[in-house]
Amino acid sequence: MKEVPNIMKKDDILSLEKRWASLKKRYGPDAYKQIPVPVIYAQALEDAEHITYELSRFIYDEEILPQREPLHEQYLVHSISYPSQNESFFKEIHRLSDFIKGTGDHYTGVLLIDVSEWQGHYQGKRFNRILSYLSNLRLNGLVLFFYTNLKNYNPETRMLDAVISSYFRSARVVFEISDLQDFMISELTNKGIVVDKRSSFYLERFITKASGSPSFHGTDSIRNICEEIIQRYKSTQGRSGVLDESLLKGLFTASEYLNKSFPDPYYYARDSIFKSHSIK
Repeated sequence: MKEVPNIMKKDDILSLEKRWASLKKRYGPDAYKQIPVPVIYAQALEDAEHITYELSRFIYDEEILPQREPLHEQYLVHSISYPSQNESFFKEIHRLSDFIKGTGDHYTGVLLIDVSEWQGHYQGKRFNRILSYLSNLRLNGLVLFFYTNLKNYNPETRMLDAVISSYFRSARVVFEISDLQDFMISELTNKGIVVDKRSSFYLERFITKASGSPSFHGTDSIRNICEEIIQRYKSTQGRSGVLDESLLKGLFTASEYLNKSFPDPYYYARDSIFKSHSIK
């Protein structure tokens, strides 16, 4: 069974699941036609998949959709590429159509659509044609949308919300930098490591920087980093139970995973993480 980070049970996810359960009571087996389509904003596709898995599990547990077996086929992921200058737009429509047809004529399940490559083009006719195509499909399931590289709720994300809501009932699900930091601290705390205020500040700086790298894979990357922190902590004698600045500096300098995944000078800037600052 796929392991889902416990941080995925965010308030907006719980609120959405509560709405879905209410619609199930009202509409019975046709509830899936009425439930709002989640538009997931996250730092990495992996996090969107974790959220999709969590929502899928709820949908099947509540019998909003018929149970699918095996478990890992409860949802499918498809990325819609933005066509190059020499490519026909309809090639992408055909690729999407072939993907959906390959799931069976009567696919009953959850389909996660990555529309990140279309940033800057959400108002265009071609993107609207894709949404029109998806909204007219007779799927016995649910379509979700994912947008990556979220820094804040900006005009681009507002535009995406507006365009999608023209074709689907929609609801926002946001997984931000602060959620990644909470997840990281939770992972460390569960191993008996206390993260003090100064270390928490440094970890937030690191996650903010790392999240802009193509090598960053959200909670999956955070787990790898936590494993290195835990191993280094355990190998150091006389620790007080608190993750301190010196241990973090040693990790960021010597970590094989970090230096391989976020190498200098491309993106991983150790020095800037530990610049002097004032923490109140």
